[in-house]
Amino acid sequence: MGVLKIPFFRLGEWKHPVYGKLEGTQQMFSQMIDNFRQNKLGRPPYVRIGHDKGNETTFGGVEALGWVQDLVEEDGVLYGLADPTTPQAEEFVRDKRYRFASAEYNSNYTDKETGLSIGPVLTAISLTNEPFLTRLPEAVVLSEQPDLFIMDYQLADPPQKKEDEPKMGDESKGILTKLSDMFAGFMKKTEEVQTATQTQLAEVNKRMEEQVKLAQQQASFFETQAKEAEAKRLLAETDKAAADMVAQGIPPVMVEQWKQLAFSDQGKAMVKLADNKEVSTAESMKQMLLAMPKESRIPMGQAGSQSTVTEAEKVALAAREDIMALGGKVSEDGKFII
Repeated sequence: MGVLKIPFFRLGEWKHPVYGKLEGTQQMFSQMIDNFRQNKLGRPPYVRIGHDKGNETTFGGVEALGWVQDLVEEDGVLYGLADPTTPQAEEFVRDKRYRFASAEYNSNYTDKETGLSIGPVLTAISLTNEPFLTRLPEAVVLSEQPDLFIMDYQLADPPQKKEDEPKMGDESKGILTKLSDMFAGFMKKTEEVQTATQTQLAEVNKRMEEQVKLAQQQASFFETQAKEAEAKRLLAETDKAAADMVAQGIPPVMVEQWKQLAFSDQGKAMVKLADNKEVSTAESMKQMLLAMPKESRIPMGQAGSQSTVTEAEKVALAAREDIMALGGKVSEDGKFII
């Protein structure tokens, strides 16, 4: 069996009411050929009859009449060279039962292995007798997916060249080929640089996240240390103040209650005095205890062994505490001053 040489694209420009302007450019051809030869699709494109899936749910179950082995460009036309899988495929083309071709391609294919956009990639070629893209600018492009173009067209007869029209020599064609190869190499190098840059950025972000996490752990540790140090300092100050109050004869039981309040309150709860000054609850209680008259205090030698207080003394002591709470004072001779 021979090789099927199927024209499926040419240089030109068409307008479509849905997809807008479509162009067949030298750059596009070079990229499509380069992506094909690097096997970016991961499989060879195949040849089939039309775009009908038949009874199959996807094109993956449609019979392949041929497999594309190479893409070549000749005089501005892009061809697929395909090996037929059955003599019938060759007969279809030779007997002109199918005269035209329909190209299916992704204009900006995403590589499934790298996730990068790599430009145009041919996915399949269909043989058809109803081409939609003709020689006219108002060609029609069919698409089953937003990123999959199905282009049918009939190649136009090449225009007659004038005798005096300059022709492109082999040297000029060679220069264009070299420029095309250089551009394809540049695009490939750019893709490699982008991949390397993304990898480096991912590593930098990972290191930054680790450093931020470490800094947060250190900050939490230092904050805990500071709270513990502050609690020890407050406890030491409270113990010292309590010892001084006991030394001045304040009953140890009352001092112990004040101590618990002072340590738990830490100056957060405030009370307003008669002169509109605000002091902490612990400080207010401390001043009340220090204002106790001498007869209610315990000498140093009797600490912890306070004598029994009579009912009259309890009433007097309660009255003194109420006067002190209201901002009043008690004179040395026991008189209340408001």
